[in-house]
Amino acid sequence: MNPDNNSQIERETAAFNAGFQEQAQEITVLTDSSGASGCGKTGMNVLWTPSCHCIAYIDADGRYQQQSIRLEWLEADRNAATWRFQLAPKTAYRLRVRQQHGPVEYRLRFQVLAVVAADVRQPELQAALAAYETPCHLQLDGLGCLTLFRDERAFAGDIRWLDTEIGISLDCDDHAETARASTAILQNFVARADILDKQWRRFAANQLLSQAQDWQAANEHAEQQDTQALNLTSFQQRISLTELNIYPDGFTAYYHDGRLFFDHIIMIDGNSNGQPDDAYIAG
Repeated sequence: MNPDNNSQIERETAAFNAGFQEQAQEITVLTDSSGASGCGKTGMNVLWTPSCHCIAYIDADGRYQQQSIRLEWLEADRNAATWRFQLAPKTAYRLRVRQQHGPVEYRLRFQVLAVVAADVRQPELQAALAAYETPCHLQLDGLGCLTLFRDERAFAGDIRWLDTEIGISLDCDDHAETARASTAILQNFVARADILDKQWRRFAANQLLSQAQDWQAANEHAEQQDTQALNLTSFQQRISLTELNIYPDGFTAYYHDGRLFFDHIIMIDGNSNGQPDDAYIAG
């Protein structure tokens, strides 16, 4: 192996290890419905960081914790079949780990050192799995019924918005299988749907018109008359809302681009009052 590559791996390993406490401990975890299937890396790093989310665990002192945690470790290959730790979905494992340093930003993180035992039978985790697999719904008066997706911590489904049906996602309240904050925002938005939809279209047009004109002019498949007629008014007329994600502190609206950006998605972010503050394309 290239000595320079060896040095890079050593540096990355040391930096990763430094993010966790020195003392190892044993915990028993219950993986979510994905198991260990995803990984990522940053910048010019050589090593990949697989991760696995768990819906609950038994801590080193034997106490049950109804808390989502994240397991991480390093691998040389992104191919999950080659990873040292094969963590299946919805399975309990006894693990040797090291806990993260510093404050928890979203999920408490643990570095996996070893799998001590697989398919562990633990009453509290078995009860947690049964609850995890029990469907949960949110009935919205006059709008429809949403289903809880526990891994995403959101209720999702379809609702009527003006004269069309759109996808909706409501973030859950903290540490609860409810969405009171997001539901209140949605109800406010629905009451002002016509006003907000026009406001969001107008904002997107003001932010992205020049970019859309460049895309149309540069694409050989664009109709000449479309390129010439593209203005603030026609931009707003061509886009249509397809999905709305609502969080306790804001929203993201997803608009079909009407071929302005050749089937990219127009995304609009804003605050909990519906005021947009950013528009961009994705996909």
